Amino acid sequence: MAKKKKNNRSGKKTNTRVSKKRTAISRKKPTPHVSQHPPETHSPKRSAVYLLIILAMLTAFAIILTRHFTDKWQRQKETKKNALLNQKESTFVKVSHSDIDQGQQPKKEKMTDAQKKENLSVPESKIKIYFLRFDEKSEQISLVPTLRNIKGEASLEKAIAELVKGPNKIEKEKGMLTAIPPHVKLRGVSVKGNIAEIDFNDAIEKNAAGNILLNRLDQIVYTATEIEGINSVIIKINGKHKQTFGSDGLSIGGPLHRRK
Repeated sequence: MAKKKKNNRSGKKTNTRVSKKRTAISRKKPTPHVSQHPPETHSPKRSAVYLLIILAMLTAFAIILTRHFTDKWQRQKETKKNALLNQKESTFVKVSHSDIDQGQQPKKEKMTDAQKKENLSVPESKIKIYFLRFDEKSEQISLVPTLRNIKGEASLEKAIAELVKGPNKIEKEKGMLTAIPPHVKLRGVSVKGNIAEIDFNDAIEKNAAGNILLNRLDQIVYTATEIEGINSVIIKINGKHKQTFGSDGLSIGGPLHRRK
């Protein structure tokens, strides 16, 4: 009997210890699961980087659009300019000699020693003639004067002869043009009082209309009236004083004066 009691006591003690352990375990709070990687958050630095990237993309897009429209505008401007120049190519010729038009140098006649000495002894003088220049910005044509060196004293005949030749190489590089057509020939000049009579062949009124004819007449009148004592011009064609000029029938009956 004593042995049985002893076993009961040891059993009670064992059960008490197990119960205490279970109670302690049940009282422990569950440990939350902690991820090894912290949750992603949009930091201010990362937001600033994104903003810079977006701004860079927008800037690049704006630059591309600007270049596209600029190129398009330049092409339209160039097309308009070429169309305008093509419209006038029959009258705005840079040279009047057929050999030069064909890319060939005109033949030069050999001078004798006597002629060379004579040319050296003749003093040179300057003469003012008028050509045209096309302004790309305003798309307007204006008269521009230029000086030419000639042998001897300046005269009406020499001035018109230089005008008919057209712009030289230096003048062409400066953008000068002429409305005097090719194959125009100066048949003669005369001065009566302060009026210059200038006689051309019929090529002077061909291949032009409207403002081109006015520009052509301006070149002649302004060049002629640079000669001292001349203030107006009468245009003759093949020796006849015509009342109209060109296909538009521009009136040239009276003496022509400078328009400005």
